[in-house]
Amino acid sequence: MQYGSILLCEKMKLFYLFTFILCFFTTSCRKQSRDQIKFLESYDILQTIPVEDRQLLDSFFQLLLRDNNFAYTLFGKKPMSIACYLSKVNLWNLYNPNEFLIFEKGWDKWKDYSSLFPSNEFVLKRCCDSKDIVEVFLINKKNVLKVINDNYGTFQSILGNLFEPEQFMQQLCYTQQDLMEILNDHSGLLGILLGYGKGNSMSFERKVNICSILNAKMTPPFTAMSAMKCLQPKSEYLISLYNTKTFSSPKKIFLPSLSETLMAEELNVILENENLFELYGSNFFVDRFIGPVFMTQSGDLETMQLQNEYLATRQRIHRAYQEKPFLEITLNQWMHPQ
Repeated sequence: MQYGSILLCEKMKLFYLFTFILCFFTTSCRKQSRDQIKFLESYDILQTIPVEDRQLLDSFFQLLLRDNNFAYTLFGKKPMSIACYLSKVNLWNLYNPNEFLIFEKGWDKWKDYSSLFPSNEFVLKRCCDSKDIVEVFLINKKNVLKVINDNYGTFQSILGNLFEPEQFMQQLCYTQQDLMEILNDHSGLLGILLGYGKGNSMSFERKVNICSILNAKMTPPFTAMSAMKCLQPKSEYLISLYNTKTFSSPKKIFLPSLSETLMAEELNVILENENLFELYGSNFFVDRFIGPVFMTQSGDLETMQLQNEYLATRQRIHRAYQEKPFLEITLNQWMHPQ
C-alpha cells in the first residue's frame, strides 16, 4: 500500500513536469510564431512598394538611425532624437547634396507610405523654423512621459504651474510649433528630453546664459571688461561664439543677480569639469551607429547610469541588424517595438 502511494506520487510529479515543459515549449513557439508574423507583416508591406521607393526609404532611415542617434530612441530609452538641416541651398548643401536630397525626398516618400506602417509608441515629425532650419524628430511617447514625470518639478518651474505632461506631449508630437518656443527657449529642458541627463542639461543651460550675459556686456559701455580678465582661454572663446550674429540670446535668462566676475569664475569651473560623453569601445568614425554625444559634468551619477543604458542599447541595436535587411528591421521595430 505504501509502495503504491509512493509510485502514484512519482507519476504525478512526472505528469506535472511534463505539463510544465509542454506549456513552456508551446508558449515559446507561440512567441516565435508571433515574432515571425510581425516580420512577415513588414516584409509583405514592403513588397508592395516599388523598388526605387524602398531604396529611398532605406537611405532616409539609414541617415536618421546611423548618423543622428535615432537608433537609440527606436531601440532604447533615449526619449527623443533630432536631426537638423537647412532647407535653403547653401554651401553645406552644395558640398553635401546627397544628404540634403535624402532628407528632402526621403521625408516626402515616407509621408506617401507612412500610413502603411502605423505606430502606437513612436512619432516621426518634421518642422521648419523661422531661420529655415528643418528639424526631424523621433519621439518615444512612453519614454518622453517618463523623463518628464521624473523631472516634473524642473519642467513646472520653467514652463509654469499649469504645466501638464499629457498636454505637453500632445503639443510636442502633433503640432508644428517651434520646439524651443514650446520649451520657453530653455536648452536645459531640451537636453533632458534628448536623454542627456538633468545635471548635464542644466549645466549646459547655465553655461549658455552666462555666455549670453557676458557677451552682451562686452558692448558699450563695456561693463564686463574687468570680468573678462578672469576668463580662461576656453571660456573666452566660448563667450565669443554667443554674439548676436551667431546665436540668439534666450528670451528669459534664469540666473540670480551675480556680478560679472562671479559669473566668469563660475563659467571657468563649469568648463574645467566638463568631459565629452562617449560610449566605451566605440569609434566615432567606424561605428555603424553613432552614439549620443554631449558634454557631461565630472562625477555625475546620472551620467554613469546613462553610460550603462546606452551601452546596452548599442549591443541591442547591433544584434537586431545582424540578420534581416535594414529597412525591414527598422519598420518592424517602429510598428512592434521589442
